[in-house]
Amino acid sequence: MGTRTWFHFSDGKRASGQAIREHLATAGLDFGDFEERRGQCNGVLCFAEFSDSLCAFLREISRTEAGRIIVLATSPAILAQGLSFRLLHAGASDVLAWEEGGVVVDQIQNRLERWSAIDELSELAASHVRLVGNSRIWRALVWQIIEAARFTRTPVLLTGESGTGKELLARLIHFADGYSSQRREPSPDLVTVDCSTLVPELSGSELFGHERGAFTGAVSARAGAFELSDGGVLFLDEVASCQCLCRLN
Repeated sequence: MGTRTWFHFSDGKRASGQAIREHLATAGLDFGDFEERRGQCNGVLCFAEFSDSLCAFLREISRTEAGRIIVLATSPAILAQGLSFRLLHAGASDVLAWEEGGVVVDQIQNRLERWSAIDELSELAASHVRLVGNSRIWRALVWQIIEAARFTRTPVLLTGESGTGKELLARLIHFADGYSSQRREPSPDLVTVDCSTLVPELSGSELFGHERGAFTGAVSARAGAFELSDGGVLFLDEVASCQCLCRLN
């Protein structure tokens, strides 16, 4: 199944751009014209010569497009002078250079397929997690969080003042992680620990659990937050206000 996207060549040397487009189409990418699909999906912006007008055009469409943009140079030599950073600053989501062979084709296809999956999941998350917002900055944040949750096992640090929605984003991570995992059983519930309520004497029990008789009053074994969230998501809320230190051996 092809990935729905648009392809646009920015300057006059359209022969090379058309050849690249046809090469990518053979990999199963469902390209459409820029004017027909702009604002609807991700796209590839190809160019043969760098110019200030290219950056201006990229800034314009990056502000109005709902998707992300791969900027593709027709040869590696075009990017030899560190132009990738200027293109990224202008609004590109990724910058690549065309080379003969299948490496760049695979890179473009993998990025577009991943972005398509993230777009689909972000639409589902909007109703399941009750996310509100449609600005480009907000969408970029949601994309970044879903990508980290679905395609990596990287710990995520959420920072911000109280009331800014850190727990809501933790629920988004839990939803994306559980939705994408190939599990035979449902993923564990999101486990939230309010670190501001932890005291040094009981922090080990709260986080790591204890066995029966481990201390006075431990009449039965108890699973800690790490065990309860195994295979799922553990949200440590208010870490900055925690008054205890836990050493992991």
